[in-house]
Amino acid sequence: MEETGMLVLSRGVSQMVRIGNNALVIVDEISEKGVVFLIYAPFLQVQKGGEHVLAPEDNFIRVTSAVNETVVIGSIVAMVPNRVKGRRASIGFMAPEDVRILRAELKDGATVAA
Repeated sequence: MEETGMLVLSRGVSQMVRIGNNALVIVDEISEKGVVFLIYAPFLQVQKGGEHVLAPEDNFIRVTSAVNETVVIGSIVAMVPNRVKGRRASIGFMAPEDVRILRAELKDGATVAA
């Protein structure tokens, strides 16, 4: 994997991030301890702390991540909550340049500056 810099997005509860063509990350809960994500990543494995997290039948995975704890989607995308302030979290994403990471409210074709 050819890494680029970290893209940091500020997200609130119920806000989403699209990763590539197949994965979706939803911020489910935010507390001072970290962030709870709902991850939809069919055909991709999700890891936290080096352990695989299994998806239930609906393919949504619920993962709690402490601040500065990395969650890996597939083998190429890493995300980590960097900071939590009130009802918002700054979440860092690391991925190869060819993997598109978009705030879900952006229209297809829009770009995000890293």
